[in-house]
Amino acid sequence: MLKFSNHALMRMKQRGITHAEVYHILMHPEIIRNLEDAKRAYKGIVNNRRIRIILTNKENYINVITVM
Repeated sequence: MLKFSNHALMRMKQRGITHAEVYHILMHPEIIRNLEDAKRAYKGIVNNRRIRIILTNKENYINVITVM
């Protein structure tokens, strides 16, 4: 299951990024990079926009922290 933090939802709204675009990047990333504190960055292009998603795996779900 995928959950979005309030911060991620706020940034998505500010930047005009849809849930569908986030799901597309997560399913078809160009790059996946491991970050510190068990976080990962997914990067990709959708609708001619470069999007970066920071997330972390929790025990029962994936938590989207922010979307850029």
